[in-house]
Amino acid sequence: MSPALLLVVRGPETGLRFELDSGRVRIGTHESVDIVLAGEGIAPRHCEIQCSDGKFKLFSLTGSSSCFINGVPAAEAMIDDGDRIRIGEIDLLFRQPQEDRAPGQSLIAACSLFYLFRAMHGLDLDDQAPLEAQIREIASGELGPGQLDIFIGGTYADWAQRLDARLRETDSAWLSILANGPALHPKALIQIFSFGANHAACLIWHCDSPAEAEASFAALAAIAAGALDTASEITNLEIRTTLAEEQVSSRTGILGSSASTQTLLRQIEKVAPRETTVLIQGESGTGKELVARALHRLSPRNSRPFVALNCAAITETLLETKKDPLRGRQNNARVSSNSPLAVRSFSTKSERWHCRFRRKCFESCSKGNVSALAAARQSHSISALLPLPIET
Repeated sequence: MSPALLLVVRGPETGLRFELDSGRVRIGTHESVDIVLAGEGIAPRHCEIQCSDGKFKLFSLTGSSSCFINGVPAAEAMIDDGDRIRIGEIDLLFRQPQEDRAPGQSLIAACSLFYLFRAMHGLDLDDQAPLEAQIREIASGELGPGQLDIFIGGTYADWAQRLDARLRETDSAWLSILANGPALHPKALIQIFSFGANHAACLIWHCDSPAEAEASFAALAAIAAGALDTASEITNLEIRTTLAEEQVSSRTGILGSSASTQTLLRQIEKVAPRETTVLIQGESGTGKELVARALHRLSPRNSRPFVALNCAAITETLLETKKDPLRGRQNNARVSSNSPLAVRSFSTKSERWHCRFRRKCFESCSKGNVSALAAARQSHSISALLPLPIET
């Protein structure tokens, strides 16, 4: 039986493969571990895999949220053939070939093929060999005896050159066969499809009886096409996200190129340096707090805290009770002479803690900025009280 493997299917080291022995294998960035991986979010000694009686178990060495098995956080879990392990920014595919195929192995094989095809996206033809070998091993169990060639990217000429180098027998030149379309070949099944903007891929299954494997080969091609399309969409989203982040103003954190947005940005830059109160008006969800944070970022107080106060959560009746949520004191409590926020006497311990907590909130933003959200929805009695906590 072939040894168990870990395949890097996503990350800076895509295509690497590591054999797992029957003992303990540690994974991390430190040179003393068994498998050294480079990438963000990976600890020097991140996790380890132990084998006992042919079964493998993953142990996280850095907490339950540092390792994911098939998208689920795991501090300690068994791993099976086809499981996907995420460590930091790297995805690993666990492969444990078995002689006797248990029920459901076809689904596991399909998942493994999907991730392997997706990992081949973006690799040069010369760098695809390790992943191609793993796909070939899995596919042979589904297609039967034969040989599989996989080309992700490149041109007809590139594919034909590699087919000739692999001594694939054919009655005519491979370039002519590929250029004329995947017609029925007496000794091969050929599938050519496009993915992304203008990329193409080619799968060729060489066998003695192509008709017997036609349905399985079509399923394999469908998995490949879906995986490559998914990888292309992810890449495009990452590119668009990067471009959008570059367009966001580093000074204000606001993205927009329209005339109204540029006018707003100029107003923010004009008002922010001034020592004045600013009223921001707008419908719900239009970004009033974003503008408030931009004003704070450009103000002379940007090194001080920014506190957002949700006025919609404060009712007028609450102000009339014994507990004052704005200034953190009781209406009938004695106040010291040196600070209008300090409270000396309370009836219960919880009320004393409540007041000290509220007082600290406002004292922490001394010389900073307070944003009163939804203040316009409150009555005049509440609105009139809003400036009081910061007039110290």
